[in-house]
Amino acid sequence: MATKNVKLTLEGLDFPNTLDHSKKNFRLLVEFLYINKDGDSAKILASLPPLTEDNWQWRNSEKRNYVPHDENGTILVEQIDAAERLILWDKVNLHQIDLKVIDIEDRDFWDYTKGVLKELKDIGFGTVENLKGGVFLKLLKPLVGEAKTKVDDVLKKLTENGNKVLFRKSYTDPNSDFIPEGTITLSGAGTKGSYEVKLKVDFIGE
Repeated sequence: MATKNVKLTLEGLDFPNTLDHSKKNFRLLVEFLYINKDGDSAKILASLPPLTEDNWQWRNSEKRNYVPHDENGTILVEQIDAAERLILWDKVNLHQIDLKVIDIEDRDFWDYTKGVLKELKDIGFGTVENLKGGVFLKLLKPLVGEAKTKVDDVLKKLTENGNKVLFRKSYTDPNSDFIPEGTITLSGAGTKGSYEVKLKVDFIGE
């Protein structure tokens, strides 16, 4: 199968309206499994907003990275610039998406993560240059040994140290080995109620 030029953006995000106000300081962590040029499964890690930026929050409209919302817990995604909703844009065949909505408390995780990413690049497992959207790591081959431990540590730090996973959902297409073009809806139970995340997959130049 020819590699697709995949653009993936956030199209919708609904929180339960019973979620207390303190939890509304958050980011999305998205893990993609893709098939590399050797036919092996490898991983792409992305965050929205990007890890280099402040968390999204909806408590104070005067502060940076405020996201508009209604009284029912629905983020008014259409009021967020499209460039700020871009998660991934790459020539890749996606096999699986694993998405987490994380309540963020730890302010030091990005400094730690930068060091790990540099080590992975230096030993030939990943790259962090010229990645579009919220992607902060594209692994070039399956993880083994010390490299796997380092990536596992990054993911662990993003979901510990006061950080909490509010919602998690995975997606694979039931009719294909690869995720097709279209809208993906990830919904289900999480902290304090039901969540729904919509992702739009476009094949650019098809």
